[in-house]
Amino acid sequence: MLRLLDGLRRLWRTKRWVKWAVYLLPVLAILVLLGPALGVLHQILKLTAGFLLPLLQTPGGRFLLVNLLVVALVLLLYWKGRSRVAALFAFAAMRHFLRGLQLLSGGFTRRAIRSFQRVLRIARWVNLERALPAYPEIAVDARVRLAMCWLKLGEADQALRCLELARKDRPPPGVMKGLRELRAIAYYYHPTMARETADKELEDAHRRDPGNPRLCRAVVDKCETDGDSARGLELRKTIFAAAEGRDREKERLRLLEGYHDEARRLLAAGDLGRARGLLRDASTLAEESEPIQLLLGDVELRRRSDEAALKAWARVPGPAARRRVAEMLARFEDPRELLERYPQPELLIDLAVCLIERGAQDQARRTLEKARELGADEVEIEKVLGDLAVAASEPQRARQHYLRAMTSLFGGKLLGPGA
Repeated sequence: MLRLLDGLRRLWRTKRWVKWAVYLLPVLAILVLLGPALGVLHQILKLTAGFLLPLLQTPGGRFLLVNLLVVALVLLLYWKGRSRVAALFAFAAMRHFLRGLQLLSGGFTRRAIRSFQRVLRIARWVNLERALPAYPEIAVDARVRLAMCWLKLGEADQALRCLELARKDRPPPGVMKGLRELRAIAYYYHPTMARETADKELEDAHRRDPGNPRLCRAVVDKCETDGDSARGLELRKTIFAAAEGRDREKERLRLLEGYHDEARRLLAAGDLGRARGLLRDASTLAEESEPIQLLLGDVELRRRSDEAALKAWARVPGPAARRRVAEMLARFEDPRELLERYPQPELLIDLAVCLIERGAQDQARRTLEKARELGADEVEIEKVLGDLAVAASEPQRARQHYLRAMTSLFGGKLLGPGA
């Protein structure tokens, strides 16, 4: 049997007359049965003519036949074209949905709302689940995205209404996850919602999805309200780790602010070790951050580590750091050893200001002479010398120093000492 089949297959592939013979077999069978078939067809046509001819002879019959023909044509067009029309509407819905996503990611929230509302209007008339098998949950997803837009605009009532309608549509697990997330956030920020209910909903959603950045932001606000800054800082780390693109820089700045606030609280509480650890972690994110380095220097100074404090302040050599270093040096009888670790002419000027405030005028004058030797700005030196003369009750001499500073500032020559 297998050999016979193999032989027939070979003949089919190699001999053209075999193919023609196979094609002609159905035609021969129809010709054999043609006589009886023609007889049946003749009887059908005879009966049809006997039914239609009387109708065509009367106006009512002709009207009835025309209406039946129109109805049949409409039904035929509907049967043949409904899938195409539904596909066109589904394509339009997908286009509006993608447009809404683009506008939402670009920050155009109100325009995104209009796009998602168009998707929902189309979904009222077309079964998008059947017309769009590639993404059948587009309507419920559009409703969830619409709730997100209302929530961004602060309309918690509108957001909850959209979420409740989306929940009735029984969304798939992926969309349901986003629905729970938005509902928890809407509950928390709703002005009239009971606080216990809102907190419970938010904590349940965060427990189910601890890495969700939007839920983490809401929990951070809750921690700030409850005074739980340590947990808020940990959540800020999670948000920063999940941030991408332009949001990453914003979250980095917020994380640095969280580090700074928590370290300042620990410093006020006297927990210097934990404060120092947090500030060192923050330095790995932004070594040039002035608030972090200034606070780190303050912590090191409280820990009696002058060298570490100077090292932290040296990373941000601005006016605030110079002022701190000058105040620290002014407490020493002989600050030359520390000045060697921080040899900046501007620092000497700040130190001279501190010495003037303490009444150590001679030491302030020697400090200014040292700053001039290191190449400090003459305008700054003359201004501080004027302050020193005012402190010594020498108004004429103070006027001369201020005049030299103004002359140098506006590009003229410095007046001589005897001017």
